[in-house]
Amino acid sequence: MRKQRLVRAGIGVLTIGLLLAAWAFVIEPSRLVATQETLALPGWPATLSGFKVALVSDLHIGAPFVDADAIAAVLARIDAWTRKTDATRALSFVTDDAPVLAFTHNPDVFPTRPRRFVIVLAGHTHGGQVKLPLVGRPIVPSEYGQRYAAGLKVEEGRRLFVTTGVGTSVLPVRFGVPPEVALLTLIPAE
Repeated sequence: MRKQRLVRAGIGVLTIGLLLAAWAFVIEPSRLVATQETLALPGWPATLSGFKVALVSDLHIGAPFVDADAIAAVLARIDAWTRKTDATRALSFVTDDAPVLAFTHNPDVFPTRPRRFVIVLAGHTHGGQVKLPLVGRPIVPSEYGQRYAAGLKVEEGRRLFVTTGVGTSVLPVRFGVPPEVALLTLIPAE
């Protein structure tokens, strides 16, 4: 009787483990979602209220679950964003008080970006790829740990938005952090 209970418990634990592994390695990495966020930004002009940004990051062409042809079409439109730029020099070309958005791959540069940017938009962290209940994100590829893992961050009145991106890094696994394209609507703060 006791042996049967142990066998059943073992089979149950094994089954749950296999189902979680299937979710993390097959289902969730291929479950691309479009998240929608409305961001109220200080200094954002009313004339641009409702301005939309589609934030796509971390494509990792050739990785499992990534359609290379679809990614190539996206890259053809955004290859200018991938060039390394000097933020201060780039801002020197803005001669009026127009709002300026900054696009960067790695959110770790956020604390050093000029305050002139209305918002900094980033990727790189993949949201940690795994977010466990009660534990959080065990690994986030950032000098700041979970601080800039994903979502909107406000520090000293400055704003950063980090997308969890489309691809995966190192292992093709995601759990609690689906791949995303972030659809942002920018409005003035009240």
